[in-house]
Amino acid sequence: MWAFLAVLIGVALVVKFWPVIVGVVGVIVAVDWGRRVVDRHADRVAAERRRVAGLVARANREHKWVLAGDPRGTYGEFPPATYGEFPPATYGEFPPATYGEFPPATYGRVPPCHNVICA
Repeated sequence: MWAFLAVLIGVALVVKFWPVIVGVVGVIVAVDWGRRVVDRHADRVAAERRRVAGLVARANREHKWVLAGDPRGTYGEFPPATYGEFPPATYGEFPPATYGEFPPATYGRVPPCHNVICA
């Protein structure tokens, strides 16, 4: 009998104060969501600061190399391509017999009027 009375009082309280219960649950959810948003923003800010610190360190290292006359300071981690045994002027210049049905390769050179409105 006491259990039934307790359940009946509980249901009556929920029916009477449901707006308050919904409001409290809404505030709890909003605070949790806001905390997660702030934490995610703080993580992104920290990651960006680490990225910028790495860029600054690499720029300072390459600047010291430039002052020392080292070519790594000019090109950094990505030196220019070397052509090996072929000089750059011979790339793309093959005898007509090797063309076949396909046009010759440009090897990175942009053909004239490529992606440009030509008059």
